[in-house]
Amino acid sequence: MISLTAFPQVLLIAVVAILVARCFARRSHQLREFATMLAIAAWITCSFAVGLFANALGRSGATWTIFSLILSPSLGLIVVAVLDKKWNRSARVMTAIGPAAVSMPV
Repeated sequence: MISLTAFPQVLLIAVVAILVARCFARRSHQLREFATMLAIAAWITCSFAVGLFANALGRSGATWTIFSLILSPSLGLIVVAVLDKKWNRSARVMTAIGPAAVSMPV
C-alpha cells in the first residue's frame, strides 16, 4: 500500500508524464497514440492516488477513485482535501463523553 507521504511523488510523476506525452504528440501519429495511452495511464494513476488519500482521511477510497476517474483527479483531490476528516461514530462518542465519564459497575 502506498503511504500518504508518497502522494506528492505520484502526482509529480503523473504531471511529468502528461507533459512528456504532450511534447511527443506533435511528432507523429504513433507518438500521438503513445501520448494518449500515457495520458490515460496518468489519469488512472492520479485517480487511484486520490482514492488512497481519501482512504487515509477515513473516506471511502473506492468511491473517490470512481469519482476521480469519471470527473477529474484534480477535482477529486480538491473535494477530498476540503472535506473534514471522517470519524466513526464510536470515536466521536468516546471523544465527546471522555474517559472519565465512563464508569464501570463494581
